[in-house]
Amino acid sequence: MSDLETHVEIARYRAGEISIDDLAEWLDEAALDAETGDLVFAAVRLIAEFEHGDWDEEQLRVQFELINSVYRVSEGAANHADAEASVLISRTVAEPGILRVAASV
Repeated sequence: MSDLETHVEIARYRAGEISIDDLAEWLDEAALDAETGDLVFAAVRLIAEFEHGDWDEEQLRVQFELINSVYRVSEGAANHADAEASVLISRTVAEPGILRVAASV
């Protein structure tokens, strides 16, 4: 499974479209795919920790938001000739049907 497909399934769980059991089943199947990326295994680990009692479901959703984010670092242009360029870090969180972007300078 591609990371994109995994992002979509995690976003569906976070949005309440599928249950934790549905997500766990999807991840178990995805883990068998030779093309599976690290994101699947990170999600499987989080579910195992949840089942062990390390997270409650609200905490699990927060953890999924963190791993379901994509970070990009870029250099911003200076506002005027004397200013130094700034570093911009943007975070995109996968959500069903939309992308939410938060940025910091």
